[in-house]
Amino acid sequence: MDLDDRFIGEGAQHRNSSDEEDNAYRAFLPQEDDLGEEEDINNGNHRDSDEEQIDEGADIVNDPAFNAGGFFNDDDDDDPQLDDEDLLFDEAPAFNEHSAIRNAYVRAHIASAFKGASQDVSRIILDGVARALWYARDHTQDIDYEGLDDMARTLPTAERRLGVNLASIITYLFVCPTCWQVHDPLTLYDEDLRAQCGEEDCEGILYTTKLLASGKSKRKPTKVLPYVAPRRAIQHWLLRPGKYQELQQWRRDGDEPRQVPATHAQGENAFADPSYPMHDMHDAWGWRAIRAGLQRVYYDNGQLRVSDDDIHNLQQRFVSLPCGLIWQINLDWFQAVKRGNHSTGALYMTCCNNPRGIRYLTEETFLIMVLPGPNEPNLEQLNKIMAKFVSDMIELYHGQEFRIYGHEDKHPVHSALNSEVSDLPASRKIEGLASFSSKLFMCPQCDTPSYYLADPRGFNPTGKSGLMGHSNWGEFLDPRLEFD
Repeated sequence: MDLDDRFIGEGAQHRNSSDEEDNAYRAFLPQEDDLGEEEDINNGNHRDSDEEQIDEGADIVNDPAFNAGGFFNDDDDDDPQLDDEDLLFDEAPAFNEHSAIRNAYVRAHIASAFKGASQDVSRIILDGVARALWYARDHTQDIDYEGLDDMARTLPTAERRLGVNLASIITYLFVCPTCWQVHDPLTLYDEDLRAQCGEEDCEGILYTTKLLASGKSKRKPTKVLPYVAPRRAIQHWLLRPGKYQELQQWRRDGDEPRQVPATHAQGENAFADPSYPMHDMHDAWGWRAIRAGLQRVYYDNGQLRVSDDDIHNLQQRFVSLPCGLIWQINLDWFQAVKRGNHSTGALYMTCCNNPRGIRYLTEETFLIMVLPGPNEPNLEQLNKIMAKFVSDMIELYHGQEFRIYGHEDKHPVHSALNSEVSDLPASRKIEGLASFSSKLFMCPQCDTPSYYLADPRGFNPTGKSGLMGHSNWGEFLDPRLEFD
């Protein structure tokens, strides 16, 4: 068989005429009928033929799901999400293939991720390497390229073989565009799910229906919310070689995993040597003051009170657990398009146990959620889309077992959401507080209204501390003071 015949599907013809030189390379691309082992490539740069080409002037307000690809599909055979996390996070299949093949996967991924290569260019790269390896194998004795017969020749499959395609850990939730009520993607084709939102006094449209040529109807969500469950992100992260050990590097003498209560000392009293300089947050007393085993308790003795108590009396310092991870989150919005106003939000999460030098690197930051535009959600809407994230973090706080690279047995890992580091408007919104421009609730630390700052009688300007986070800023006068 001629070498070219192995790579060109039946019916494909060589294009060698001068009139078709510009398109000649397409004859050397794997044909769709020959991609037996290739998986669906809807997730990625490929889009369904019935979707419009996206450009600068595209109206993504009316097509917010254009990047969700073929996820919302009623086909039972198309299941891009795996429930078995042991299978989802097994060792990358590329490591069972020849190193030359694995190198081709890496180059195709780099070309796409960092050099802007398209899907077609990536296929040319992979197919070219496959041709070269076929030729080398046929003309050299005693050389066998393991995995060559089933070598991936499309970018999504190559990335899955490398374990760098994270589409399988993303859940595409869909939300009501009016009230932002969140719906699981598996319910999109439920018979009892109406197009109009079922929330009281809400007229939002959850999805539109299109009749396909096959006679089937396709439901397309109006607003999509991509979400990565923290557990899946952390599991994928902990399977990096050396990551678990790297998260333990902050420990000093006395910080080894053991039963020890959280410190109650504050200020200089918390340090054996107050003159010793702090190099990182791990040196601060607050790092060892975080408590494990807390549960939210509601008291109602004539007045409702909410408290997080150690109801089992564990007396356990959180960072002294075998692997107690402390997390920061950040919420912010940005302009997603060059034209018009379209504000898209993003919720990030990063681990404080990481060494300071790598803590905020891109590869150490988790993009948990992308909040669709065009407008920012109000406080009530934000509460609805944050509910799933909060629920997931509460489960992780009480501990779950994770697979660790290089270890046969799973290890217990606890996660605590300790700080929120957004800008002031986003912080107030995500913490459920009134806006920073509120007239009556300007400060989260005291009851001083904002208009007190406009009159010298409202404050003592000789105070030592700044407004935000103050303990006794400016020695505010009686909040009940009335101005004429």
